[in-house]
Parts: sequence; C-alpha cells; structure tokens
Amino acid sequence: ERYNNHNRARKYADKTLEEIKRKRAELHDKKGFRIEETDFMLEAAKCIIDSRRVLEWTYVFGYYLENESERPLFQNLQEMLEKFTESLHELVEQPLDRFIHTEACTRGPFEKHRAQITNLLSSTERYKMNLLEGIDAGLTSNF
Repeated sequence: ERYNNHNRARKYADKTLEEIKRKRAELHDKKGFRIEETDFMLEAAKCIIDSRRVLEWTYVFGYYLENESERPLFQNLQEMLEKFTESLHELVEQPLDRFIHTEACTRGPFEKHRAQITNLLSSTERYKMNLLEGIDAGLTSNF
C-alpha cells in the first residue's frame, strides 16, 4: 500500500514539475526574474520525484530485510526521508501566483520562499543519500 502511495505521489509530482516549468516562464516574462533564479524549483521537483521513487522501493527492500538489527535504523532513515519529502512536496506545491500576480515586484517574499525550499531540499537530499548509502553498505556495518 505504501509503495502504491509513493508511486501515485511520484506521478503527481511529475505534473507538479510541468506546472513549475510554466510558472518559471511567467516569473521571467511578467516579473523579470532570471531563469537561473528559479532553478531551485526544478531541482526541488526533481528531488521529490527521485525521493518518491527511492521510497517506493524501500518498502520492497524493507520487506526482504533479513538483518533484524538493521531494521530500526532502516525504518528511521526511511521515516525521515518520507517526512522531509512530504514537507518539500507541500512547499513546492504552494501556488506561485502570489509572486506573479502582485502589483509590486518585491523580491522579499520570493527570496524567503526560495530559502525555505533550498534548506528543505538540502535536508531531503542528505537523508536520501544516507538511506541509499546505508542500504548499499549495510546499515549497521559502521557501528
């Protein structure tokens, strides 16, 4: 069931990625943002898609995990990746219209939005790499 949930969420994130591409163009055309200034949104959407794919397959891996001493650490890493991915997905899905359709072109709110996404993106990537490295090298091999 959880595999299927992440699979559906990944497919939904694919649609979010397409929406972000359209909104980036609007930010550029209507508000004068350089395309490079909005790259973080694409990176975040791609991270969400990749993290959802990883999470899908962690449920398969967890089902076949034989080393019971690794299970608590595996589940903790899986849970943290899930938490950060969900938070990042919610943040990325926030409507960008508030930056496009406002009269005043203030960069403050946009910069705050970028900082939130960038920070969460960094944490999500870190947890994803920790989980993948743990699966690859053995979760308890370094303890």
